[in-house]
Amino acid sequence: MRAAKTPIQAVVFDVEGTLVDCANQVIESWRLTLQESGYEFSAGGLHRYSGMDTDDMLGVILPDPTKEEKDALKRAHDERYKRDYLPLVVAFPDVRFVLEGLRQAGFRLGIATTCSSDELSVYFDLTGIRELVGAIACGDDKCPGKPHPDLFKLVLGRLGARKSAIAVGDTPYDAIAAARAGIPTIGTLGGGFPISELEDSGCRAVIARLSELTKLLVPA
Repeated sequence: MRAAKTPIQAVVFDVEGTLVDCANQVIESWRLTLQESGYEFSAGGLHRYSGMDTDDMLGVILPDPTKEEKDALKRAHDERYKRDYLPLVVAFPDVRFVLEGLRQAGFRLGIATTCSSDELSVYFDLTGIRELVGAIACGDDKCPGKPHPDLFKLVLGRLGARKSAIAVGDTPYDAIAAARAGIPTIGTLGGGFPISELEDSGCRAVIARLSELTKLLVPA
């Protein structure tokens, strides 16, 4: 990984697909929700939009959806996901170990995710990192999701690290959003996107396991 021009002081993590293994669950929840409304999509067809702002996704895949239709679909998906899929989510290995090591090395840690605070609370319980995180921007902040930069800008401001941070995420939309917020991204493979697609979207490096992050950011 190329050395950053400004020393990195903070690391901002995406959550779903990055810290917890839930990309397939989210996709299946959307597939069934859309099917109930008469829209047939394969899981593979929906995967390409995994991690994209929900309004943007629905605007791309549906024929001229109204705001009312989008809102109804989002409510139905949220209810289905929390009821049927959230209980199946597990944390990726070594999340607590890695974030604890980064904190001990002096990094400030932030979260930038579109999930709601109640979902995030479940993810914090799964990963055990709640007290390690210094700032959060999530779906409750009511700002556009990725690839828009708003979540990253918000959490960077809360961390006080606008130009001295790096993002960690599993989708091309994480990398695009982070770049628009002025910071680079390290990609992970937890969301099922190929290395080439993550690199083409701007990821400075791509790691297969979160434990590899420590080697990239913490000097030996």
